[in-house]
Amino acid sequence: MGQTIQTYDDDWDAQVCASTDAHAVGRLDASPPDPAPAQTRSPRDQCKVEPWTGTNTTSASVAVPHKGKPRNFPGFIARSALFRVTSSDEPFGQPTVVKAQGCSLIITGPKLGMRDKHVWETAIQLAKERAAGIGDAFEIELRDFARRMGSSNQGGRALASIWDSLDRLAQCRVQFELGESWKGTGSLLATAHRKDGRLYLRLNPDFAIPALMGDKQFLFDQARRSTLSTSLAQWLHDFFSTHKQSREMDLLYLRSLCGYDGPARNFPAKLKLAMKSLVAAAPTLVETFEIERIGRNSDSWKLRVALGSEKPAFLPAEQSAVEPRGPKGRGRVAL
Repeated sequence: MGQTIQTYDDDWDAQVCASTDAHAVGRLDASPPDPAPAQTRSPRDQCKVEPWTGTNTTSASVAVPHKGKPRNFPGFIARSALFRVTSSDEPFGQPTVVKAQGCSLIITGPKLGMRDKHVWETAIQLAKERAAGIGDAFEIELRDFARRMGSSNQGGRALASIWDSLDRLAQCRVQFELGESWKGTGSLLATAHRKDGRLYLRLNPDFAIPALMGDKQFLFDQARRSTLSTSLAQWLHDFFSTHKQSREMDLLYLRSLCGYDGPARNFPAKLKLAMKSLVAAAPTLVETFEIERIGRNSDSWKLRVALGSEKPAFLPAEQSAVEPRGPKGRGRVAL
């Protein structure tokens, strides 16, 4: 399937972008999942495993979606507070609705940051390259994983940081719904096992199948994003990479959407610095911006952005079916 940069629904809603409602955008028909049992930090060689419940397919022999496109990732990931701009040691102790654009999203477990997003993307890329099927394990040396992330630091602390992130990804349970056709509930990684310098990882099909097929899969310039020094600038980079036109946004809406947990009074200054760095690093993505002050409360101030000539590159979402792997892979398995 070729890359597409044709017109598409941007999932913008002018009224929602100016809304003071802190709940997620989109439908939320399903009941929240039961809270996951509390887990302690995994020891060095402990394996975290979540069984596949078979929610979204009747067959385990399903190919990893878009194997030939390892740098494409679901749009809702970049349009939500799943990977937040501020990290916190306080997990979501119970299923919590978080802000998302174009979908509904509930999270239980650790609060994830942009560093975790880079680790998760690397794991998805490896699964596309190495896993025979969506539920099959794949392995890589921890140092090679760091190199795949573009890291030149492969010391003990740096590698431990990657493992800690994989551990958080395995503990984070996500429930989401994309329109009326796709929904999923599962951990971001079903298995994360570390032993003798090697990682053994496995995706959770209950999350991965609808996430990698049910949403547009956008191509992100990860190298350019890595040059941005703040998590907020990195989040904005990916967010605007999924839109071909801009809408003005109230700062309250944007603050909730990006998962900013710091003092509200500090957000405008942080946003201004992040936007300046984004314009400097990626003028073809974001050409100019302004923050209009309306009243004394910064929650009602508005961010206006003029996007550059760069257009989103994406793979379209699939219909409600998946492609089995193996010699007889021409059939379809209904979800």
